[in-house]
Amino acid sequence: AAVDARQELDLRLGVAWTRYLTRRLAGRFGALRGCLVSYGPCQTPALGFVVRRDHERRSFTPHPHWAVEVELAPLTLTLTLTLTL
Repeated sequence: AAVDARQELDLRLGVAWTRYLTRRLAGRFGALRGCLVSYGPCQTPALGFVVRRDHERRSFTPHPHWAVEVELAPLTLTLTLTLTL
């Protein structure tokens, strides 16, 4: 019952705020005219995850690492160790 109530509340809040933001911002910013400005209680945390991951990707510095490749064939075994810089 609590899950159903939360889903209903999220839906109603999201619909109401989406309509309000779309109308309010389209009236203030002409570039948004005809666009949908979506709001949802789950969108804010999800957007935070996406932004944090984007920052991690952009600040990534590659480091040397080892790659192990193994090739198995009948009666033979080839093992290649590669250092990637």
